[in-house]
Formats: sequence, C-alpha cells, structure tokens
Amino acid sequence: MKWTASSVAELGDLWGEGLSASEIAERMGLTKGAIIGKADRLNLPRRPSPIRKRTSNVVPLNPHLPATELPHEPTGCRWIEGDVLAGPWRYCQAHQKAKSSYCNHHHQRCYRRVSEVEHEVAQ
Repeated sequence: MKWTASSVAELGDLWGEGLSASEIAERMGLTKGAIIGKADRLNLPRRPSPIRKRTSNVVPLNPHLPATELPHEPTGCRWIEGDVLAGPWRYCQAHQKAKSSYCNHHHQRCYRRVSEVEHEVAQ
C-alpha cells in the first residue's frame, strides 16, 4: 500500500482515539500488520499487548530453588523437571557444567557415548 498524507492522518487520528490495530485495519481496509508497521515507523505511542498473560501453574519442586517457566531463560541447568504437558514443572537450575546447558548429572543423561547406548539396546 502506498501511504498518502490523508491515510497517514487517518491512522494518526484513529490511533489517537485508542482504537486497536485490528479495528483501524478493518476501517481502513488494510491488514493489522500494515497498521502496526506504519504506526511503528511514525513513532506512534506503543500500547500494551492485548494478549493476556497466562497464569502460572508452576510450583517449585525444590523449595530452595525458584520455579522458572518457559520462555524465560534459566540461569542454571536447563533440564526440565516435572510434567511439561500437565504441569507443574520447573528447570533444574543447578550449576551448569562448562560448555553445556546442563549440570553434570543431566549432561550425562543427555550426552552418552554410542557404545553405551548400543550396549543397552543389545541387552
């Protein structure tokens, strides 16, 4: 779409009235992405996301370590404890082994020699 001075002014007016990007897009016959992109390029004031944040069903399994849920980056071991689909769950958070995303214990569970796996399969 080629933005004209009148369409930019209309966008600014509707944005100033507090209409959502979807509502503005519908009124102007454009996509929501086009509205958001132009609003960003015009440096119109940002609005809070209309997407509601989920309430957490995560509880700490170890009271000495804080519960962490995705998508937050864990600060320690990234091994997930608990049932991810049913909850509750948390990251292990123990000190990471050098050059690994996991603590020593979980690193050994994730990365095993092929000979070890072949031995288990053969039994």
